[in-house]
Amino acid sequence: MLNKYDYYYGAFLSKLVSMQIVPALIEESKERRVYQLETGSNRMKVYSKYATSSTNTWNFRFSDEERERLLQWSDEERHQLFVLICSKKDLLGGEIAILTFDQLLACMDVREKYKEASCRVAIRKKKHSPFLYAYGTSRSLDDALPLTRNFADLLLHTSIPEPV
Repeated sequence: MLNKYDYYYGAFLSKLVSMQIVPALIEESKERRVYQLETGSNRMKVYSKYATSSTNTWNFRFSDEERERLLQWSDEERHQLFVLICSKKDLLGGEIAILTFDQLLACMDVREKYKEASCRVAIRKKKHSPFLYAYGTSRSLDDALPLTRNFADLLLHTSIPEPV
């Protein structure tokens, strides 16, 4: 039986396969999927989540368990990318945003300061902009991080993008 979330993760997998990148599923749940990707000589993990919206803003909530997990990551684990699959309710006009670990933290600080807050990252698509914009619990929309909409460039580089 197919679930709704299978379609959202499938959109990301379809993009990977069209770029001749073959992912290996490492972890699977309704809330997230973790893949291992190999692009040339580069091997990376990709942590993916999805959100649906009827507007051009998508909110990605991170549970207490996910927040604790992020805090405990080793330096090696911090080199993975975060893929946020932004789907429209009618399945048209969605986006895929990719953030580094440091960009994710810049938007959603998981440290004690925000312990009581609901950790989230928001992705906003602005009309006619070549970028997507990331903000969240610890960063306002006015100070949002611009993200390239051409995620193929990020995945096909031989090294992980530099931190913010």
